[in-house]
Order: sequence, then structure tokens, then C-alpha cells
Amino acid sequence: MEDKEHCCAECFKDEYIRNFIIQEGKKGKCDVCGRDNVFVVSFDLVADFIIEGFRRAYETLENEGFWHPEEKRYCDSVTGNDLGQSMFEALYYVEEIFSDDLDEKTAKNFLQKIMNSIKPSFREIVRGDGDLYSDIESPNWMLIDELYYSGNKENEEKLFYSWDEFKEITRYNFRFFDVTNDNKREELLRKLENIFKKMKSTLLKGERLFRARVYNGSLKKLEQPKDIGPAPIEKTKSNRFSPAGISYMYLSGDIDTCIEEVVPQIKDNVIVGVFELKKNIEILDLTGNPVKSTFCKSYDHDTRMLVGYFINKFSEEISKPMGVNDNKEIEYIPTQVLSEYIRKLGYKGIKYGSSLINGKYNYVLFFGAGR
Repeated sequence: MEDKEHCCAECFKDEYIRNFIIQEGKKGKCDVCGRDNVFVVSFDLVADFIIEGFRRAYETLENEGFWHPEEKRYCDSVTGNDLGQSMFEALYYVEEIFSDDLDEKTAKNFLQKIMNSIKPSFREIVRGDGDLYSDIESPNWMLIDELYYSGNKENEEKLFYSWDEFKEITRYNFRFFDVTNDNKREELLRKLENIFKKMKSTLLKGERLFRARVYNGSLKKLEQPKDIGPAPIEKTKSNRFSPAGISYMYLSGDIDTCIEEVVPQIKDNVIVGVFELKKNIEILDLTGNPVKSTFCKSYDHDTRMLVGYFINKFSEEISKPMGVNDNKEIEYIPTQVLSEYIRKLGYKGIKYGSSLINGKYNYVLFFGAGR
């Protein structure tokens, strides 16, 4: 084998980098972890592969960021926060490409060697060849369109792709129909529809879900399933997913979670209903991740940015508690509007993470009283 340093698939966590090494490599010894008789490739080959994937998601700060001429730095023109991250920070903390066996220091030394393997010579640099990648520690990079999706007010022609902007417009400008000529929200919803298809999940016939309610009355007066089922229309109040008068079914995936969700006090009694699905139904699963690795050739950057700046924030919004001084009638509107759009697409409910118990799940099904 030629006189170059080599690494193996076990040095990485990202499945696409691992597959590249296995497919392109030859059996040998890894110069990083010391494993022998494993598939290895030279540092320069893996460097080219990493850079190709890296550039699908990242651009230089010089091309992507906002330069403040007076302060002589790159910053967000609205918040004033510094922009940029190093290649190492992006690959180690964000993309998480390295094996858990490599600590931060080892991973940094490893990445430096990888990038040095393709560093142009002094003569090549004098001749005009660029050297973008050997400096792995300076904050020279940022996500492509990062300012665009963050709702930066300087980019008004590109607004309506962040959850914060959607909330603002839906609460205070218009709700169910666009009344402007730019149709930005309709464009956003079309993009979301395509992403939602990748987040579709099926609840199977016979699957059981649970619903709890604080009930301190006499058990003799308990009317099943009326007293544990969804609220009747005339008693339906405004909730995260449904406005007053529209009844949905709020459930959890297990008994402990549904009890926690009703926040019982010390002396409260809690009743729990068990509901079994009579048929398969398709729901939107907000706990899934439709974003592929940037090292996958079919990686889609728009999907990544919309998931990060819109769908994930929508998911956080429906889980967080309402503040004491918040106006629920106004604050619930954005999630209600988006939920109704999800229902319009044919989904029968939404699965989302519990904010009270990590790793547990709640459901809202678009089946109310009498439906």
C-alpha cells in the first residue's frame, strides 16, 4: 500500500462516510485507531469526500454573511450576534461525523491531518490555488441561507420561512387565507407538504393509547366513555391544536405520561381511559427526522432548513407551557392554523414529544366527540 496515512470506517459515525470507506477502501491497518485488517482509505480521498458533503450545507462567511463595515466583523444585522463557525465545530458538534471513540482533541488532530493531506504547496498557492480547508479552527463558515431562514428583516423578499415569522403574520395580519399578492405562505405550505410526506407514520389497528383526567367526583356518577373521552363540542375550549368548538382527542403513548400531562395535585384523583384503534390511521410524526446526512448525495438543504427553523420550532411550540400573562386566544392561533392544514392534507392526527417526560410521546387525533 502506498506511503500515505489511512483511516478506517470505525473512525466515523456518519453512515455515508463509513460506506464510502468500505466501498472504496482496501484491507489494511488504520493509522488513527490502530485496527488491522480493516477497510481503509488514504486521508486525501476521505478529505475530498468530506469536503464535497460539507459544501452541500456550508458556505464561506465571506460569501454568506453580513459584513459590518464600522465594526469590521461578520454579524447578524438584526441581533448583532457574531456569525460563523469553524469547520471542526461544524463537523464535530453539528454534523457529528466522528466516532464516539474519538474525544474532541483526538478528532481535531485527525481532521487537521485529513485536511493537511490536500493542502496546496507554497508554489501552488503562489500560482493562485486556494487553501480553504487547512484552517479548521477559525470561524470561516456558516450554513447556506442561514440568515434567509432565520427571518432576518434585511431579507424581506425571502421572509415567511421561519416559524417566528409565520406566528407573527398569522396572529396579527391574516390567518386562514392569504390576502396579499405574494402568496408566500402558500409557497411555504407547499414545501411543508412535501416534507410532511417524509414524516408520515401509521398507527396500527389494535394499538392502545391513553387519556387521563383529574376527577374528584363520585365514581358512581362516572359516565364511561363520556367522562374520559374528548370534550363535547359545546364544552370544547381553545387548545394548542383546536379552537373553541372543535373537539379533538388528546392522548399519550403510555399511562405514566398521560397522568403527568394533566398535572395532578397531591390529593387529586386521576382516571385513565384506554382507547384501542379500530383501524389503521396515518398521522404526522413530528418526532421523526426527514433530514438526510449532508454526506448523502440526495441531501436536500431546503428540507434541513425548514425542519430546523420551522417544523422543529412548531414541535417545541406545541409542547411548551403557556405563560401566566399570555393571551391563549391569540397565542394558540398559529398552531391551530397549521394543525388544520395538516388535517386538510388527510392526516388523522399528530405525534409529538412530551415536554414533561423525555423520550415519551403524546398524540392529538382529529376525532372529537361523536366522530
